[in-house]
Amino acid sequence: MSALASKLGLSLLGAVRVFGSSVCPSPQDVEAELAKSASTGAGQIAVVRLDRNPANGMVRLLLYDANGEQRGVQSLPAETDCRVMAAAAATLVRGLDLSLDSVAPPPPMLVFRVPARTSNPASTALEVGAGGLGSLNAGGAGAAVVALVSMAIEDSPLRPQVAFEWEMPQHLAVGPGGQVTWWRLWVAPAVEWRLVNRSSFWVSLQGAVPLGAAFAAGSGYPLDQQGAAFDLGLSAGLRLGLAARMHPASRSSDKLLPWVGVWGIAWALPHTLTVAGESAGASLPRLEAAVGLGLSWSQR
Repeated sequence: MSALASKLGLSLLGAVRVFGSSVCPSPQDVEAELAKSASTGAGQIAVVRLDRNPANGMVRLLLYDANGEQRGVQSLPAETDCRVMAAAAATLVRGLDLSLDSVAPPPPMLVFRVPARTSNPASTALEVGAGGLGSLNAGGAGAAVVALVSMAIEDSPLRPQVAFEWEMPQHLAVGPGGQVTWWRLWVAPAVEWRLVNRSSFWVSLQGAVPLGAAFAAGSGYPLDQQGAAFDLGLSAGLRLGLAARMHPASRSSDKLLPWVGVWGIAWALPHTLTVAGESAGASLPRLEAAVGLGLSWSQR
């Protein structure tokens, strides 16, 4: 309740209370006229102050609501009949009260809620494949088998890949009367870049770092020995494959699809094979070229 209402000790629960310095009409006369009409229980005007100007006889009405906020100012011309003045004052109060009640409330505020963006789970493309390779190096021809796993996220052309490869045993003549059988085994973290990704085929460029070991075992010597050493290389290649065809109601390919590829490998570490008591020796090939054919199962 406002300071104005509190000061007057008013119970602002329907009746309009009138006070002021006016004698004609008096606040009691105006209250009596207001009481003759319908109650303003839900009205806007709760308190009226009457002040009469002695110079010209006009009466000023200050109208307040229940919160003590001034809602209007009205004036009455001078009149000798105080009952007429009281009735006129009550009429002014009722008229203003009705006009305030009829004011349309402000239109409701429209709040548009922008739905939060829902993030779709990242789509992935997975490839699991295996193949056979034919290799060529300074020591001759060889063969290898490879298994690979690659994955792309959100249809990115960049695909992290891991390949496991076993280069089958090959033979080198080292010294008189014997030979050395050697082979390599490695894992190759790689990155594959889809240069072309059409609906029917794809082409990928691959770069890898083979990490593994070279093995060697002698035979036909007075004392045959064998050993292994760490190996490190760099590899680059190109693969061409058929695009996966999907089941209408499935996310995986309906069959294994073929691919072909070519690679070149350079081994960084030299490995020399020697025979005790002989000055001659041989080194494992450090440059190799390979051609491969394989099958892959894909999932999108």
